[in-house]
Amino acid sequence: MSPRVRRGSRSLPVEEADFVIVGAGSAGCVVARRLGESSGARVLVLEAGGPYSHGLDVPLVSLWFWSRRAASLTWPHVTAPQSQLGGRRLAWPTGKLAGGSSSINAMIYLRGHPACFDRWAALGNRGWSFAECLPHFVRSERYDGPGSEFHGTSGPLGVSESRYRPASAEVFLAGCAEAGIPITPDFNGATPEGAGFYQLTQWHGRRVSAGPAFLEPVVEPGRVTLLTGATITRIEIESGRACGVEYRLGGELRRVRAAREVILAAGALHSPAILMRSGVGPAEHLESHGIRVAVDSPAVGEHLHDHPGFPVVFRSRVPRPNRLASLAAGAPEYALRRTGLFTSNLCDAGAVLRSTPGLEVPDVQIVFHWKALAPHPPDTVDLHLLVIDPKSRGSVRLRSSDPLASPVVDPGYLTDPADLRTAERGIEICRTIGRTGAFRSAGLGPEMVPGEGSSREALHESMRCGLTTGYHPAGTCRMGPNPAESVVDDRLRVHGITGLRVADASIMPEVVSANTNAAALMIGEKCAVFVLGRA
Repeated sequence: MSPRVRRGSRSLPVEEADFVIVGAGSAGCVVARRLGESSGARVLVLEAGGPYSHGLDVPLVSLWFWSRRAASLTWPHVTAPQSQLGGRRLAWPTGKLAGGSSSINAMIYLRGHPACFDRWAALGNRGWSFAECLPHFVRSERYDGPGSEFHGTSGPLGVSESRYRPASAEVFLAGCAEAGIPITPDFNGATPEGAGFYQLTQWHGRRVSAGPAFLEPVVEPGRVTLLTGATITRIEIESGRACGVEYRLGGELRRVRAAREVILAAGALHSPAILMRSGVGPAEHLESHGIRVAVDSPAVGEHLHDHPGFPVVFRSRVPRPNRLASLAAGAPEYALRRTGLFTSNLCDAGAVLRSTPGLEVPDVQIVFHWKALAPHPPDTVDLHLLVIDPKSRGSVRLRSSDPLASPVVDPGYLTDPADLRTAERGIEICRTIGRTGAFRSAGLGPEMVPGEGSSREALHESMRCGLTTGYHPAGTCRMGPNPAESVVDDRLRVHGITGLRVADASIMPEVVSANTNAAALMIGEKCAVFVLGRA
């Protein structure tokens, strides 16, 4: 039976496709696009959430929109109690709609330092050095500036320079320069370290989600099918081969055969959970849930890590960009020119740094929020610190064999003391910026959180109480040559199973020193090349 286009349809299930892609997140959409336009094969994409909502198109409004519709747009994950955070549990929402988290994120397009990818290659992953990954970044991109070796101008993904540069962000950059931090004109170019305005996944002032950018243009009968509302129960494995996918749609259990391959692109939390429900994972854990073991793969669900964040909040006497008068002026500016306040993501500028000389990759990122988020007062700014080369590791485990049960997510925050030391150094960099003449003369300061003059013990307590997720989970289906320590090989094939690949942030051996969406898109591009046999 040939696939047909159905968005949210609850009838006439697709019975067979050449390729079945599990998850319409960033990487899944890229793989579907490339297979659909290049292979002539039947491609089915199964997505548990709904179609992309164009209520998310306007950047500033989208952040408000999704936060109020989180239940319909996200998986509402909550971590296990964190031993180093006094037993706190953190909310870890991930996108549950076409485009995945690219439909609800802050749109920061930051690839990661070249040394991150060179480190992947050094771990035994052939073809993953930065020089080998760069063409795949460029292929995706439709940059609104001039093309170069670092930027493409004809890809599906709109990437733009920030169209909103608030006064407080300019002050932040002046403070960085005064503190000795160089200003970079392009984090994705020849100078990936320093401070500057971020490039964003926007086009003419509108959000660019992977769903509309990559997937929607190829969804048509006989080519690519997107089936939404499909909750994956397991991948069917016969005689060591992935031969199809079992899923629920509207309460009905269905199956689809994959004539060629299954590509698992459900994200760093769901991809390992689906593998484990399918019998691929740590044998003892699977058997404890009554799951028959197809492959004893101890690394499945291990190596979970995230970028922990720490607020460094300063009082601001600079007029808030989102006060009523600014909103009233910003609406017509956006309607007429697609510029100004409504193109903002609240964090248009930032910095990528090494907290101490000689490090292999940058280890801290400052995300400048021109309005500190709750629970901080409205007249504040936040030099939000992220530890972007974390050493702490956690895990994803099944809560039960029930596919509707959320997995047990334990990021293991601060279980490696090195992360606390890195955060401490990063906070001191933020404080140095906050003490500059540029900051103080503009009316930014004093420091409110963690608080000027706080003792080291008080600082650590504030850090543990204030730690937030960077929303960048990675590593749970780690790529590498050794099946005892990794889940997929350097062609993204699952060790021990034929006809099955994983393509999302879960395969990162080490999380990139950046927001993870750009790298996830690149992983999708690489996966498609592997599937098509072009590398």
